[in-house]
Amino acid sequence: LLLEDSTAAPEERVRAYAIYLLTRQGVVTSSYAQNLQKRLEAQHPDGWRQDLAGIYLAAAYKLMKQDRLADGIIGKSRMGERKGKAYEMYYDGLIHDAVLLYILSRHFPDQLYKLPPDALTGMVEQIQQGSYNTLSSGYTLLAFDAYVTATGKFAGATFTAGEQLKDGRIRNLELP
Repeated sequence: LLLEDSTAAPEERVRAYAIYLLTRQGVVTSSYAQNLQKRLEAQHPDGWRQDLAGIYLAAAYKLMKQDRLADGIIGKSRMGERKGKAYEMYYDGLIHDAVLLYILSRHFPDQLYKLPPDALTGMVEQIQQGSYNTLSSGYTLLAFDAYVTATGKFAGATFTAGEQLKDGRIRNLELP
């Protein structure tokens, strides 16, 4: 099953995620990663680097200290490129952006300064528009936590939360 935008197939995404997780656990996965990359280049030459398959593969290469390969792949990924809802494949714009932000924050923190100024705002707007589910919500929280960890706390920065009332007004919520 291929997506219309020539990105990787869902099963390739799962393989890349498995390679990433195994690599994080200390398993030597270099041959798996190389085989998957060859298959992706042959079957999806135009879009796999922007797909989660490429993002996870880049993170695995980074963990394997293959920085040149990792940087070459992750450098092609952009936030906000994937639009719409594709819940049946567990892959939509918010999931893509959240996983990318998480991987950048965790494994490529030097790349965070290259994010466009509205990258995080774009994620929040998707949530405000109701374009989320439990999976994308979980990934988004994970990503924001990794981002804050990677960037550190900003002096004087505060976090607020609010709820929108039926009449459209915003009421601030008290945080612990």
